[in-house]
Amino acid sequence: STPARALQAAFTQPILYVPFYVYTQARNTKFDHNPQALNNKAVTFVAKDGDLTALYAQQNFPRAQLQMLPGLTDAAQLFLNVATRKADALVGEPGYASIFMHNNPGKIKRIPGIPPVMTVPAEVAVAASALELHTFLNTSLQNLVTTGVVTHIIRRYVTDPAAVLLPQPGYQAL
Repeated sequence: STPARALQAAFTQPILYVPFYVYTQARNTKFDHNPQALNNKAVTFVAKDGDLTALYAQQNFPRAQLQMLPGLTDAAQLFLNVATRKADALVGEPGYASIFMHNNPGKIKRIPGIPPVMTVPAEVAVAASALELHTFLNTSLQNLVTTGVVTHIIRRYVTDPAAVLLPQPGYQAL
C-alpha cells in the first residue's frame, strides 16, 4: 500500500509482514556486518524497474549504482545476477531468496549483521468503493490472526523464520 494507491484502493489490515534483506554472493565477506560498505559508488545493486527492489536499494544505499532490469523480470534473475557476479548485491524478499538458495546451494547468502532494510505489510487491496467487502475481509483476517490460524500456516509452510513476521497483538497481558 502507498498513499498514491490508496486513492484507488482500500487496503486491509496486514496478515503478516515481509522483511526485505540484502543478499550477495555466498563467498563475499566484505559486506558482512558492514552496511556502510554497501553505500559506495563501486557497489552495484541489481533491481527491477518500478519495483520495491529498486526503491529500497536507492533509499538505503544512495551512493551505490543500480543495474536495472525490466519490471516483468522474474525474481530469480535478480538473484542469478548476484550469483554470477553481474551485480554485487540486491535488496530482496527472503521467500524468493530461499527458493533460489534451495535450487542453487552455495551461490548467494543473506548478508549477516544487516537487519532488514524495510519491512512491508502484506495486505489485500479492494476497490475503494467496496466498503462491505473491505469490512468483511478485515474482520476475517483479524479472526485468522487472533485465533492462530495464520501462525499455524506460516509455521507449517515457511522454513525460514526470518522470511515473514507475524502481526503482534495490540494488547499485553497483565
